[in-house]
Amino acid sequence: MKPSSLMCVLLIAAPCFGRKDTTPDRDVIEYAESIRASRLHGTLPSQRLEDWLLSGPPHVEKAEWYVSAGCDLKATGPEPKEGYPLCVRVAFARGALSGFALIRVGTTRKGIEGLPRFEHASMTTERLLTRGQHRSTRDLSHLVPLMAEVDRADRELQRAR
Repeated sequence: MKPSSLMCVLLIAAPCFGRKDTTPDRDVIEYAESIRASRLHGTLPSQRLEDWLLSGPPHVEKAEWYVSAGCDLKATGPEPKEGYPLCVRVAFARGALSGFALIRVGTTRKGIEGLPRFEHASMTTERLLTRGQHRSTRDLSHLVPLMAEVDRADRELQRAR
């Protein structure tokens, strides 16, 4: 590759590296962190989602929040008039368990709008993943029982060794 071509690639790609949160992304993440868990499922407490994940029953040790324009879906045609779905992905970990949850908060063209909606969560452990196993739910109220199920399955694999 010519030095001038390499320089062009670096100049074009540079803004993509080392830039975790843009101001609009930070606003979307702060909104998602502050959503009341009860707004995503009526049986959950009226507690900030971030607080519920960290100090509530899920008791995750680490949670990282990212904007997911398109909600992790691949575009199958032209962009809809209202824009693609806008989600926040929460990557979390507790002990050997790791996973993510996806919360829809609006659209890419209109930003945050409407009621937030829990899309799904998926989780696994390293031992389960080596066997191609993971667990998923589309119901936020099932997150804690699902975490217990994954922990149990992981312990069973560990004992079987």
